[in-house]
Amino acid sequence: HVEKEVIVAILLVESRFGENIGKYRVIPTLASMALMDSPENLQKNYLILREMDPGLSYEWIEGLAKRKAKWAYHELKCFLKIIRHEEIDPLEVYGSYAGALGMAQFIPSSYLAYAVNKKSFGRWLLSKEEAIFSIGNYLKSHGWKKNLSIKKKKQILWYYNNSKPYVETILQLAKNIRH
Repeated sequence: HVEKEVIVAILLVESRFGENIGKYRVIPTLASMALMDSPENLQKNYLILREMDPGLSYEWIEGLAKRKAKWAYHELKCFLKIIRHEEIDPLEVYGSYAGALGMAQFIPSSYLAYAVNKKSFGRWLLSKEEAIFSIGNYLKSHGWKKNLSIKKKKQILWYYNNSKPYVETILQLAKNIRH
């Protein structure tokens, strides 16, 4: 019940239909983020960020780092769960700067929850069909159905990517594709 134009728009924006699924190795990316709240990383990052904005407090930076590190550690565990039974070198899986994977650019926890075919992660990474059905499943699972209001569509797309320009772009692209 998800309009095909919305899925096409997401695939275009996320990965240019698989042309760009990421240039960062997923394990080192997520592992480095998971360590951002270590005392030495926190102090180093605080000093760098404070130069750019002297009003930033150490406590604010520390809170942000702790949330991001906790998130990254969870995603790293999810990725290791995904890759455990695969015949791919886990250190050679590439994704976005945030660890998002495949044409659909799912973070590992989204792959585990919404990927339609979980039998072969390697195949899923490069399969247009599986990306299409996985995106549809994700949106449907968040409440997408026929004849939704624009407000509700925006809310659901926000779950996919927490960015107002992203949401607006997807809806505009879908409208342009439709006409």
